[in-house]
Amino acid sequence: MSAGPSGPWTKNSALSTAAHDRGAVSCNNPGPFVFPNGTVILVCKITSHDSQKIRQMAVAVASDWRGPYIVRSVTQVFGEDAYVFQQPQDGHFHMLLHSMHPHKVPTTAWSTNGIDWIPAFVANISTTEGETYPSFPSAIALTQKCNGDESVVDLGRRERHQVLVDAKGIPTHLFNGVEPSPTDLDFSFTAVQPIAVASSTLRKATAAVTTTDFHLKRISPTTYPHAKCLDGTPPAYYWRDGVNDDKDSSLIIFFQGGGWCYPSDIQQPCEPKSSHCSANCHIRANTSIGTSNGLEEVVPAAAMEGGTGYLSGNASRAGAFADFAVAYVHYCDGGSYSGTMTTPDVALNGTGPLYYAGKWNLDATLDELVKTQRVESYKRIIVSGCSAGGMACAIHCDYIHDYFSKASDGAIDVKCICDAGIFMDVPTVTGAGNVMKTRFYDIADKMATKTSLNPKCVQEEDDWRECMFSETALKYTTTPYFVINSQYNFGEWEMLAPPTSQSFPPDTTVPPVDWQSCYPSLGKLTPQLWANDCNATQKSIILNRVAKFKDVLSGAWGASTPQNGAWLNNCPSTHCQTAFDDSIIVGGMNLREAVNAWYFDGKVVKAVDSPFPSNPTCPSFRVVPHST
Repeated sequence: MSAGPSGPWTKNSALSTAAHDRGAVSCNNPGPFVFPNGTVILVCKITSHDSQKIRQMAVAVASDWRGPYIVRSVTQVFGEDAYVFQQPQDGHFHMLLHSMHPHKVPTTAWSTNGIDWIPAFVANISTTEGETYPSFPSAIALTQKCNGDESVVDLGRRERHQVLVDAKGIPTHLFNGVEPSPTDLDFSFTAVQPIAVASSTLRKATAAVTTTDFHLKRISPTTYPHAKCLDGTPPAYYWRDGVNDDKDSSLIIFFQGGGWCYPSDIQQPCEPKSSHCSANCHIRANTSIGTSNGLEEVVPAAAMEGGTGYLSGNASRAGAFADFAVAYVHYCDGGSYSGTMTTPDVALNGTGPLYYAGKWNLDATLDELVKTQRVESYKRIIVSGCSAGGMACAIHCDYIHDYFSKASDGAIDVKCICDAGIFMDVPTVTGAGNVMKTRFYDIADKMATKTSLNPKCVQEEDDWRECMFSETALKYTTTPYFVINSQYNFGEWEMLAPPTSQSFPPDTTVPPVDWQSCYPSLGKLTPQLWANDCNATQKSIILNRVAKFKDVLSGAWGASTPQNGAWLNNCPSTHCQTAFDDSIIVGGMNLREAVNAWYFDGKVVKAVDSPFPSNPTCPSFRVVPHST
């Protein structure tokens, strides 16, 4: 990247790192789609480990083109040189690329959300024999006019697809890098071909689809003077109306995630975009998850956590949840919406003031939903969120239930669906201590969270700060809840992995080489690593931790609590799964089916995977050596 076309140019490594999260060894030829708010869906080619070097398309997402990128899917689309555009009349995404197996020909794929793609054909990647059927011709007849003469040139290769669209988003011209036939000639050039579009398509495209977009609602600092983001700006949430029979009757309150910051953290030197940067509250206050400054007024669903599934507004992706109204709560307090401070704190090793007011933000948002959206008249409300937002879902589930029960005289049915919010109270495997206990206790003490936590939990636990852990809060939760989590959630791997001098609490323990071989950072455990790089002691430690994970969540999946539900896969590095990857199956159901069955059909859903690597539908199984 460069500030100008003359350079200097520097390499952005964020993309290649993201691709590695799903076992790829390379990520190149990226095809971006950029939303108006700057969010990027990036389709890139990854190459498998096997001798055939199978080229497979992965999809990464980032809030900014600079990254960091998070891989959301490794598709069953095989090829390279992807170009992605969105069809204006229905919002669907289309991909142009060329296949590599067994023949290099133009092909296509389509998607309703930009994450999960359906190819025009399923390539037989285990053989170099057979036919690959092009979606459009791989050769075109080109008429040239040279000195008044016309001749026809047959093109042998047609690659590097690019599409020109008009002001309405309608494709008008196809650009390709082409090579004459035979293809052993020493030159290539660019071909441009008009695209024929039916008049009916032009008529349909005059109105853009906007019904699934989210609209910003700011909290008044005059009405709610204690409600503040870390930097002192007022909190905010995004709203989308419900439709059809669920209009003005059904609501999802979804808490955005984004980790935490630790008031006692002394700022350490860190690289730009480092995950540590936002763990320091002073640094975090100047990011998108520490302020409400710079928020877009309108944001497409696909740019939100869960926005390609649960919150998509698309019935094929969300099931019956598609018609629900959604309040998407902006995360800007660093403490899972739990701080109760009314006076600012002084930033360590930086400038202040800092405001730890997450619970005030929560209360202000709930009050505004009643005042401006009239949700006290709704029939049902789902409390939800992912990661730090999933933790907020767990620790505030009963509180929000009681709030709306009081507001509606008990008329509203409230349930909680918490995604990737289980961050266990466990020590690291390297003797660095219980890192998460130190972190959550620091939040509890310095942000004054005691009065915001489950009161029965606070009363019963020997140390009230344990109620910051979702696993502890859920023991005392009486509102029906459903837990979505990987038993090998990458957050847990961060806790098992040793800290560094840039983390909180700081530690300079040298990471054991054998643990780094067993599982790389962010839990990128694969069946091959488990079989070849994890020794018996490491496997025992991992399996014991998984056993504890199941034990502390027995209230979700145990037979004695039929009102609660769980969908717990064993897929490593799967986090925030309300995007609904329909390809992962647990207990005979994908996540969308499981949540719909529990919530709408009233079925008992206790879907729990056996230990890794027993589930072949996990993403870590998707980019593996292919036999010939």
